[in-house]
Amino acid sequence: MGEGKEGAFTIETVAQNARASRRDNLANLPFYPLIDPQGPTQQRASVDADRLHQYLTEQHWPVRVSTTAGAFLCEETLYTLESLRAQHEPLKTVLFVHLPPYGSQLQVNQVNRRCDTQLLSAFAAHLHRAVLDIHAQTHGNT
Repeated sequence: MGEGKEGAFTIETVAQNARASRRDNLANLPFYPLIDPQGPTQQRASVDADRLHQYLTEQHWPVRVSTTAGAFLCEETLYTLESLRAQHEPLKTVLFVHLPPYGSQLQVNQVNRRCDTQLLSAFAAHLHRAVLDIHAQTHGNT
């Protein structure tokens, strides 16, 4: 998970094999332009984003699906996790979600809510349940 934009939780579906020429918190630029010089141009998230989106929307969570992981640390995280999943059979699904900024406002179940620990914990529980249910439906086990 990473910090995203206000108003919704965002399921990321694609990570590019590129590092943005953007300074980090220590004012450093990336040493290399690619995340993995030997890797594919992009990695697609292994999570079934459409089903996950539907599941969470039915639970009244404000959720979006995105094809842009952000070209910074979040992009690198999703790209690297999907690369690891491809190399390690036991890893079945990778999921990366951008969360609304802590303290921001959003509508959940038609109620204005502040993004706080309680809300994030409730979202995490629904997200976990959704991924497990989708995995069980897809693979026939829990």
